[in-house]
Amino acid sequence: MSRARVAWLALVIIVGCTPVPTWETAREYRLLSATPLDATYGCVVSVTDSLGYTVRASDRAGGFVRVERYYVPYVHWQARDLINVSTIPRGDARATLRLTAWTEETHRDLFGPTDISPRVLADATQLAARCGGGPLTVWSDTART
Repeated sequence: MSRARVAWLALVIIVGCTPVPTWETAREYRLLSATPLDATYGCVVSVTDSLGYTVRASDRAGGFVRVERYYVPYVHWQARDLINVSTIPRGDARATLRLTAWTEETHRDLFGPTDISPRVLADATQLAARCGGGPLTVWSDTART
């Protein structure tokens, strides 16, 4: 085998054995709301608006709100923070809130996964505190490798 092939094979083995980066791409919270179901939906819309998010999809009867906020981090072209909120009715006219928060960054208009911005995590926590009032549980952290 020639030296070039041996060098190429060694490079392929080294590159193939390098660790794959992992991003924490989403965080999901669940909490019991202390307010009535109808008031919880209005609170979610109001608080996300005050935090600078734009409602992209909502269904009051279905108990779903999706909000996003665009911004420009100093190292990327554009990014957006997203929060999905689902209100799941309980038997006592209250709700369980399910909040999913994540960040996407774009380079030339192609959005891809990235680490969650600290700001969207703070916003989701604030939203949970103001509209939920019940005990907050980090339901899951999802990672992409």
